[in-house]
Amino acid sequence: MKTIKVLTAGEGAVGKTTFLNRYINRVFVDNFEMTEGVQFFGKIIDHGGEKYNLVFWDFAGQYTYRHLLSDLVRGSAGAFFLFDATRLSSIYRIEEWMALLTNREETPIILIGTKQDKMNEDDIPFFDDFAKDIMQKFPICFSYLRVSSKTGLNVDEAFKVLFNRILGEE
Repeated sequence: MKTIKVLTAGEGAVGKTTFLNRYINRVFVDNFEMTEGVQFFGKIIDHGGEKYNLVFWDFAGQYTYRHLLSDLVRGSAGAFFLFDATRLSSIYRIEEWMALLTNREETPIILIGTKQDKMNEDDIPFFDDFAKDIMQKFPICFSYLRVSSKTGLNVDEAFKVLFNRILGEE
């Protein structure tokens, strides 16, 4: 069985743990306490007749832990960088998170806009344009999806897209 390490990063309270919990446990829990340091999640999946052990590193969003990310990225096959689509400050800080990985061009990143179910429809073009700008500035970021961990919208799709990229099946 092959183990695949995947990072999740972004500002505090953007929904990283909720996003992982929705994918792994198929439930929505919105009252998690903020992660401190790194929290680990795992899921074994079957793909093409092979088993894969997915290990997710849920990285705390507080500034005091940010310096650790550049060391923790070693050995990761991919990453999700999340922002809260109801909180502008969280997307403005995505560039800071991306800059921590600019020397890791081989680690593919998907940009995830969370809390789609709470998003004001009028704001969607702004966030989509901002995400496109991020992707142009940081080619390591190869995809962008808006998700809702509450409804499940695009959660499985995000994992499928990243996993396929990691395996070279895009």
